[in-house]
Amino acid sequence: PGGVVHVGLMENAEKLGECTMPTLVLHGGSDTLVPPAQAVEAHAASGAGSRRTLKIIEGAGHNDIGMSEEYWSSIAAFLDVAVG
Repeated sequence: PGGVVHVGLMENAEKLGECTMPTLVLHGGSDTLVPPAQAVEAHAASGAGSRRTLKIIEGAGHNDIGMSEEYWSSIAAFLDVAVG
């Protein structure tokens, strides 16, 4: 009740805990299919430490997040830092 619901199909938080490379978690703030709380949980679980980035794009849903300019600029900014 009120917590994050896991479907058991993709336990991303567990998998990301083993990832130490720079990690970007992008999520739509208006996603009704996968709750934004799961993105927050995945980001927190990442083994990348200070090399992890979380970006919640307000107004974006599950299937239209790629239509947002903020989505693409977030990827570009992340790559600028991660790749150098």
